Amino acid sequence: MKYWLFLAALGSGLAAAQTMPVATDFSLCTAVTDPAKYTPDNSWALVSGQGKDGWLFGRANFDNYNSTPDKIQPIKNFSDTLKSRGVTLVVIGVPPRGVLASKHIPAGAPWASDLQKVEQSYNAWVSGLEAAGVLTVNVASAVKADTSGNEMAFTQDHHWSPYASLVAAESIGKMLTAKGLTKNIPELKIELSKKPAEAWGSYQGRVNDLCGLKLPPQKYQSLVSVNKTQSLLGDEQPEIVLVGTSNSYRKSGAEESFGAALRYALQRDIQNSGIDGGGPFAALETYLLSKEFADGPAKVLIWQMDFSYDLGRKLPMLTPMVKGECASPSALKFDGQGVAILPTDLTKTSYIIAKMKNAATNQVALKYTFGNKTTKDVSLTHEPKTIAPPVFFGEIPQGSVTVATQVSSDGTYIVCK
Repeated sequence: MKYWLFLAALGSGLAAAQTMPVATDFSLCTAVTDPAKYTPDNSWALVSGQGKDGWLFGRANFDNYNSTPDKIQPIKNFSDTLKSRGVTLVVIGVPPRGVLASKHIPAGAPWASDLQKVEQSYNAWVSGLEAAGVLTVNVASAVKADTSGNEMAFTQDHHWSPYASLVAAESIGKMLTAKGLTKNIPELKIELSKKPAEAWGSYQGRVNDLCGLKLPPQKYQSLVSVNKTQSLLGDEQPEIVLVGTSNSYRKSGAEESFGAALRYALQRDIQNSGIDGGGPFAALETYLLSKEFADGPAKVLIWQMDFSYDLGRKLPMLTPMVKGECASPSALKFDGQGVAILPTDLTKTSYIIAKMKNAATNQVALKYTFGNKTTKDVSLTHEPKTIAPPVFFGEIPQGSVTVATQVSSDGTYIVCK
């Protein structure tokens, strides 16, 4: 399926609406580029400078990604564990916005990093995943090869544009089809449509708040998928699931251009389980802890994320979630000090499950002690927007002898080997 056929059918409507003029006659105040004026909740939207034609850029648009092997390995472990459940993982990293919108950055702008290095760091992540056997596509390369002239990002917002998501979906579709991963998934007749939408930009919001301006939202066309299949499916769950950030789904206006584009590119039904504002983990964690996954996971799991996150922090918790509860767990017994002796026959894949009584619990702090008396603190957490029961999973550090917790009486702890 060729995305240019869709664009041709819509004429220039998508591109024109997407690039509808925004306010350009304004200047930034010094406060909007001052980190001290931001709170921990909105520091991710720190504005770094003003580009051409009203474009705004943020510090995060120029993040260099560090793709060291110790960051790739946890993703490989996660992918391999999913394979043991019959699930193929596809990791999609959204390129840095500085790369997506480089033509709007003035030459020599002091606030813009070396874009070549930024792009190289993204490419290194993709290459690292490919070398590890994790399925992915290089969205930056696909965007670079596109000659349509359409915008790949919003003018004053950090998200990729509907067109960029369409380019990414086409690359994913080609890859999955070539590998035969959609062959046994029911094919549908999916068409793309569009609907008017408004983007209240993340950077625009900071400028309005801190500079006292009233920059209006950018009007654009969101993508919508339409199932034209004659014989409609029943209540079967889609066998392809998309989990991701607000680049996959946004509540405001039900923006899900990427999900719609994937359905069109693959001509298959896709469940969009993205969580707005949930970072790379909330949607993934919610899906892994769902009854739906436990009863019968999807055949393909597309994980849209941003490589700038510390992925290794969370994956040692998510990998055991894929395995779920084991057939013969070992229940831990804690003494009066909240210390329990671990089984002596643990392996490198052993993990702990903490089932807490209080549904509001979102963190379980553990302290592991090794044979040489050294210790390691581990915090099992759920992401703030995760929709899940108070059940926590975590890999057990190799060589651990005991584990301690201050809330041993508030739940049940078991070990799976």
